[in-house]
Amino acid sequence: GLQLSQGSRIDSATSSSLPFLLDHDLGHITITSPHISLSGGSTITAQTSGAARGGTLYLNTPWLQQQGDKSLITTATSGYGDGGVVALFTPSSLLSLDLGAGSGISSETSSSGNGGQILLTNPSAALSIRGPGLITAAASSSGDGGSISLSGSTVTLDQATVSAQTTGTGRGGAISLSGTTINLLDHAKVTAQTSGTGRGGKISLTGNTITLSDGASITTRSGDPNAAPAATGPAGAIVITANGPNSLHQIGRAHV
Repeated sequence: GLQLSQGSRIDSATSSSLPFLLDHDLGHITITSPHISLSGGSTITAQTSGAARGGTLYLNTPWLQQQGDKSLITTATSGYGDGGVVALFTPSSLLSLDLGAGSGISSETSSSGNGGQILLTNPSAALSIRGPGLITAAASSSGDGGSISLSGSTVTLDQATVSAQTTGTGRGGAISLSGTTINLLDHAKVTAQTSGTGRGGKISLTGNTITLSDGASITTRSGDPNAAPAATGPAGAIVITANGPNSLHQIGRAHV
């Protein structure tokens, strides 16, 4: 497998003043491995600070492990080009992510470019995300936040947080979870917040059976509860489509 430790980095950076029209001109990163491990502040990043959109991070692996504070996989834009995509996928029967405290996957925009997408997909089998790490899409200026899409036959969040937030004028990114079965366990959180003037992101869950247990939550919020009241955009919608009989379960102190 691939192991990055002690602040190791794999980076793709674009700062062109002209937009690139051909896909092969972009700074893509493709990694194929049975196991990808990041620890000790190691990072994999694709960023753009100009007019061109950021490159895509293609991670083809059944098992991603991120340990330790600031072990991150990130797509970011600080220009007017749109951010790149983080795409994590596998042909195997299980796509497993172990996210330690302080680690995670993020899409960030701090300018007029729109944030990149985060795609964690395993359509024919299971997607499992465990640990207290964070998957986030953040917008802090006029660009819209990137979207987060999690899909699989079964999608399980165990302790992990999936978050979309905007603190600027741009719209917050959308979060979607889709699968035959969706499980949010042990204080897992799916949340969208706006503390700027931009509209908060929408949260969508679609499945036959959707279960929240042991303090798991789905929330949208407008305003910062830790700051003085200020004009903020409206909170995003929560749309839950549970198609099966007896299809939405809340166990313990779970809440929507």
